Amino acid sequence: MRIAKNELLAGIPVLKIRDYFRLLYSGLMTRDGLAERFNLNEKETEGLVGELLSKGYIEPADNGMYRLTLKGNALSIARCMAPINREKADRIMQEFLKRVEEVNRDDFYPYRVSKLVLFGSYLNPEQMDLGDIDIAFELEPKIKDYDELMRYNDQLVDKARKEGKSFSSLIDILGYSEKLVILKLRNKEKYISLHRMTDGILQITACRQIFP
Repeated sequence: MRIAKNELLAGIPVLKIRDYFRLLYSGLMTRDGLAERFNLNEKETEGLVGELLSKGYIEPADNGMYRLTLKGNALSIARCMAPINREKADRIMQEFLKRVEEVNRDDFYPYRVSKLVLFGSYLNPEQMDLGDIDIAFELEPKIKDYDELMRYNDQLVDKARKEGKSFSSLIDILGYSEKLVILKLRNKEKYISLHRMTDGILQITACRQIFP
């Protein structure tokens, strides 16, 4: 999700709402909490809650509270970037698909891209000003034997350590070879937003499988 820095929700900068969402414990909030955070009176609080509900960012929870929806969680991690035109987005997409082909044919990468699903603003051919390109991906191991796959992962980890890289956790070590694939796919392109196929946003938004 991309947001504009001058965008408003009920008269409040969306960036401030995004930052508030990031602070929420378990995604729960109250009317009083919103009023205190944004210095609102009762009528203004009612307007903000109504707009957040109508636009699908929050939903009612128990005890008069509200919780973030999938869309609300997406807003909490949204980035503020300048829009791009469709011509540039098309070029970025073509370059991304070339990297998918490179990953799938290069045995250095022990995973292949098995599925890609496109969603978000890029899916609409009539929209000329676009935000980031949202792509859900699925990987499958090229090396079918798990022990062999882990040995290869260990080799990559050892090589990275010799080059000065450090790992903060066992999870980082075990997932390193998969992370290399994701880094290759993203290629530091800030307008590519990659999501796992398990991302719940796919259940509530239009999407289209583009690979294979």
